[in-house]
Amino acid sequence: MRLSRLSNLIFILLTVACSNDDQPNQQLSEEAKRYYQQGDIQQARKSVAKLANEQTATAALYFQLAEQLVQLNDVTEAVNYYQKAVSLDNHHIQARLKLANILLQAGKLELATQLANEAFAQAPGDIEVLILQGKLLAAQNNTDAAFSKAETALQKKPNDANALMLLAGLMLKTGKTEQAISLLSSGITQNPDYPALRQLLASIYLQQQRFEQAKTVLTELIGIQPKALEPRKELAAALLAAHQVAEAEAVLRQAVTDLPDSEPAKLLLIEFLAAKQNA
Repeated sequence: MRLSRLSNLIFILLTVACSNDDQPNQQLSEEAKRYYQQGDIQQARKSVAKLANEQTATAALYFQLAEQLVQLNDVTEAVNYYQKAVSLDNHHIQARLKLANILLQAGKLELATQLANEAFAQAPGDIEVLILQGKLLAAQNNTDAAFSKAETALQKKPNDANALMLLAGLMLKTGKTEQAISLLSSGITQNPDYPALRQLLASIYLQQQRFEQAKTVLTELIGIQPKALEPRKELAAALLAAHQVAEAEAVLRQAVTDLPDSEPAKLLLIEFLAAKQNA
């Protein structure tokens, strides 16, 4: 198979949208979870809104509802509930952190930094606060200060997965790729069930075209996330990149077998087979 055709197959694997095939978070109410499992996300969101109207308004309630809405990919409304939680309880650190992380992802660094600083004033030794500050500093290219926050977090809680992720990301940003690989490999040993560490390590291996190592990590990831399609898609892409087309097809067929209710898995296989036929 010519390289250009192979590249087209890889592109298809990496661009076909994948939904979150993991089981719904236990934070969802039973009614919302039922709608979620039926694929009716709009009704699940309405179920959450109904809870807000039926129960006494408290910071704890609004935080719980915000968490549910994040699970249902309604980030805009989740932000409203996190803000309500903070307005009712100025000392609700978790609400501030969750809200600040969303703002960070949206590129609203000034607002996110304000929330992070407020959280730090209330809980200066909190690991999650330090990690958030580190991410914000990294986003503002203040790398040395970000390194300091990550290292302080790890001093307080060695092998914390999120602190390791931050530190590894900073190493990558400063060209210390092998150090990042070593750190992530060690972190996986200490946090074997934390998928994000393997996801980042696999992405590094793929970027470096170290396909055998990527295959190993992604296979492990499938083992700890058996209901997720994303690592299967990434594994198939890695196999294709290594010119192992038959093996990639086998991974996608197994995904359809293991995830019989996943429409994205079926779509991925159909798109792959169509591209293969035209190759």
